[in-house]
Amino acid sequence: YNPVFGAWNFTRDLQGAAINLSSTPLAEKKGQVIADSMTAVRAIYRVLRGKTATTPEMQKWMDLFERFQQAGGQTGFREQFSRGQGKDTIVARELARLSRGNVKKAAYAVFDWLSDYNDALENAVRLASFKAALDIKMSEDQAASLAKNITVNFNRKGASTQTIAALYAFFNAAVQGTKRLAETLFTKDKNGKIKLSSLGKK
Repeated sequence: YNPVFGAWNFTRDLQGAAINLSSTPLAEKKGQVIADSMTAVRAIYRVLRGKTATTPEMQKWMDLFERFQQAGGQTGFREQFSRGQGKDTIVARELARLSRGNVKKAAYAVFDWLSDYNDALENAVRLASFKAALDIKMSEDQAASLAKNITVNFNRKGASTQTIAALYAFFNAAVQGTKRLAETLFTKDKNGKIKLSSLGKK
């Protein structure tokens, strides 16, 4: 719920994607992905807040986000703590909202907004990558997988991640960030030997 977290993370995602895309089929699409990310923020935010599109182009992006979600491309830092605990149905959430007092309603309204704001920033670069991947004729599943892993995939974790993360903040992000950087700097040749990529040599 920290408003600074989303903005800071979005900036890091842009920088990370600019490097990490070099080792993917979207290497030549880095400029497009970065340019599209701001449009993606607005589209995701409007979907999460239940708003309607203001232009036909925005409607295309909002529809694309729903395809992105259905393909399993969405991820988020907050989700790694709620996964496995069960999720309330829409009806259950609405009934819980009705039972809140005025002060609680006001507080939850702020928290709900911050959550949607951070989720929009968290997934913007991924959605822009998803679109770029579809533009080069990748399947939706392939595009979603590429987009989900272009920066830190918070839904991917080892068996001990939650325990270690309780002791070391952002442990999962640190491990995945290092792994993703190594994948960008090093490649395998046709014999399976690891060597420096062209980016690593620079």
